[in-house]
Amino acid sequence: MSDYSKDEGSAVTGFALVAPMLVLTFVALIVVTSLVRQRVVLGSAASTAARTASAFGATDSQGRHDALRVIANSGIKSSGIDFVISHPLTRGVRLVQATATSHVTVPWLHATIVIHQTARAVDEGSLL
Repeated sequence: MSDYSKDEGSAVTGFALVAPMLVLTFVALIVVTSLVRQRVVLGSAASTAARTASAFGATDSQGRHDALRVIANSGIKSSGIDFVISHPLTRGVRLVQATATSHVTVPWLHATIVIHQTARAVDEGSLL
């Protein structure tokens, strides 16, 4: 047996050991990227909902509608996303607080990840 065939066999063995780890790394990278993207979109939607609902004369349903439009434009399914818009009083100032929560299931990990984003804006109607 020549030294060349031994080197070739060790290269195939090395590839067989390393290839599954590379595939797993790329799949994990794709999943993490998707989760970060969804978190950014939820943050943007919560911010839009808070700003819209806080405008003078606006309603919470208008804020929710605009937030759902942000999510629809991003390509993320809005069916699993919960929006809560509340009006807390902080240091004598009425705020509009929009909270977006999404439960993302990663089937191959058998895990559900909760993404939670909150945004606040001063309620313009309370300033008058």
